[in-house]
Amino acid sequence: MASSLLSRNVTVNGHRTSMRLEPEMWDALSEICRREHLSTHDICTAVDARRNASSLTAALRVFVMDYFRTASTEEGHVRAGHGIGMLQAVGPFPARPIEPEAPLPDHAPFRAPS
Repeated sequence: MASSLLSRNVTVNGHRTSMRLEPEMWDALSEICRREHLSTHDICTAVDARRNASSLTAALRVFVMDYFRTASTEEGHVRAGHGIGMLQAVGPFPARPIEPEAPLPDHAPFRAPS
């Protein structure tokens, strides 16, 4: 079976390396770069500086998920149709949406280290 991962070269801390990510992850990373006015290299360098023992690709996947999760709002979820039972068909989810007990916190957007 052929891999669905795409390899691309990035420069991290001045060193060229290759990374293999899903096309959707590359697309999401490009969107983050556009929104933050940073290059892929800048974001990969910032993620590399913050990661612990995980690989750079794993840390980047978590960063992308956290970036969009932080940016999501309850209003945005409602507009997207989330919370109306759309996931019930794919797993053991509750029969009705669960109302949050308290509002979710707002978070500051990502800023690359200076």
